[in-house]
Amino acid sequence: MMKKLKIVAAILLVVLALSACSSRSEKPAQAASVPPDPESSSQSEPQPDEPPEDAFSELPAVVGNYTFEVRGVEPQNFPTLEIYPDGKFRFTVNLLSYLGHFEGGCKVDDIQLTLTVDAVDFEGFAADQIQEIYFEVAAGNNLIYMGNNSEEQAIGVTNPYDLFKRQKANAGKGLETSSAPAESSVSIRLVSNTSFGAKEITGQAVGPILSMLETLSPLDDTDDLIEKREGNPSISMTVNREGDSEQWIIFPGTPESIGEEVTVLFGENGQSSTDIGLFEMLNGILVS
Repeated sequence: MMKKLKIVAAILLVVLALSACSSRSEKPAQAASVPPDPESSSQSEPQPDEPPEDAFSELPAVVGNYTFEVRGVEPQNFPTLEIYPDGKFRFTVNLLSYLGHFEGGCKVDDIQLTLTVDAVDFEGFAADQIQEIYFEVAAGNNLIYMGNNSEEQAIGVTNPYDLFKRQKANAGKGLETSSAPAESSVSIRLVSNTSFGAKEITGQAVGPILSMLETLSPLDDTDDLIEKREGNPSISMTVNREGDSEQWIIFPGTPESIGEEVTVLFGENGQSSTDIGLFEMLNGILVS
């Protein structure tokens, strides 16, 4: 009996020894199958950069109506730009005696808005040469007119760097547009040194001229300007404001300080300059 017990005990010891060896050999395989920590994995992988909230990389960011408020002009005659969700636009420009329209498609590249012209309903003012019109997105979701692909950058009363303000919906009453002050008390008399003669301007027509006069910048070297004026066409302009008058001599010139042709205004307060479009606009008024 004792002999059998010894044999059983020996068999049990052998079984226990084999079990211990088997468990030690399986542990490395179990450790290799443990999945990696998801948190440590996400930290090591690079994350894509999110675009800034104010990026204007898509058309919907600029869809809306914009208005350039011209002093002395009725709100219904303000230059306006309408951009539609389907990528189309309608650009209404004030051409002094009437309103003209550009229509076509548009695209946005960063802060530049490019209008591609498909149709124009007026002649003159370089309309036939304008195929693209450029704006830039400014602060407050407004737009700045930057010019076009033709030599003449001004379109009627619209000049480069004019600010077109984005309009807000007004409880179903159309778009909010601030009214410009009337200039009924102002008159302007133009006299040309050519065969165009003279003309008196009153009412709404004075607004665009006064608006352009507000953008004057001073020039240097008066003698140089006078020399350039000799032999060139010039316009004498008198601005009457409730009994007070301002006298100007207006002519095209190319001052060395600028290097390109501009409108030069020489008056009691010295010489100033503005875009060449002012002289062309006044010349056009005298011709019409």
